[in-house]
Amino acid sequence: MKFFTEEMCKTLNRDQGIRNLNAAWANYRNDIEVHREVLGSHLSTLALMNGMNDGLVCKVLHDQNKKILEILLRCGDLQVGYFDLHLKYIDAEITPEHEHILAHTARTTQNRRRVEAIYAHEVGISEDGRFEHRIIFESWIWLQINCRELKWQRVDRDNRTIPDSEERFPGYPEFQLYGVTEKFKIPYIAWQGCCDVSKCTMQWFGELTIENQEKKLYFHVSRYLKKLAWALVRYEPELNHDHEHCTFCWRKIATAGYDDPQSIQSAYLHRAADEYGFHTSWVCPACFEQLRKTFKWRIDEATSAEI
Repeated sequence: MKFFTEEMCKTLNRDQGIRNLNAAWANYRNDIEVHREVLGSHLSTLALMNGMNDGLVCKVLHDQNKKILEILLRCGDLQVGYFDLHLKYIDAEITPEHEHILAHTARTTQNRRRVEAIYAHEVGISEDGRFEHRIIFESWIWLQINCRELKWQRVDRDNRTIPDSEERFPGYPEFQLYGVTEKFKIPYIAWQGCCDVSKCTMQWFGELTIENQEKKLYFHVSRYLKKLAWALVRYEPELNHDHEHCTFCWRKIATAGYDDPQSIQSAYLHRAADEYGFHTSWVCPACFEQLRKTFKWRIDEATSAEI
């Protein structure tokens, strides 16, 4: 991303974040004005279209032989109205990594709030004169598509509900994340409820098996965990919490007497403090061993307990 960067989007201080966002919008609008003659009215309108934020990826088609990529988005809100946006990229170029992100985003789209929605997008011109379309999602994953021509069509809809589809990216190779079908896994887990002291309805989907080609996606989603120090500790209940979950496979971490026989008693813990208080992250030993090199994790021997 050139204007709506991850660093700008993730600003913790609310006032500074608003200032950064306003500045990004001003710079982006100025860039569109500078390139308006090259972009033309069609792409200039797309570049500044209201309602693109919170857009959901409904369908993707990619004909690699013809180099045509099509994306269908459901966009809008109560203020601007709801609409489908059909994007068609002619002579399209997208890296394998970004196509993987696009496929995963499409396949995890659901009619629930907790889905990968668009945070912002940018239309620009590359150094070789081709058009660029950059999209950043709410988890700060982003992708870029280069093309010779970008066509779009808007169709008004009554609401945000998207049509059901068994396959939102037909023809793209099947891939597995976290050992099960990707639409049901962290960080795109299908939430079944909320944890409380008496009962946890969060689902654990079994042992994690991470292929090497998947590690880049894991790192994109959870980059806030990079280069951290972890302590291997036995879990101890805290106020209002009788268990925790592994950040990646969602396995329960609890004491030996917990009512889930598949829960584990020891895991890696990272504790940090900021202006909002203390925050903890947990990773089970199996996930830790698979991802420690990717995230450049280290073990804090001084605070690790003898397990």
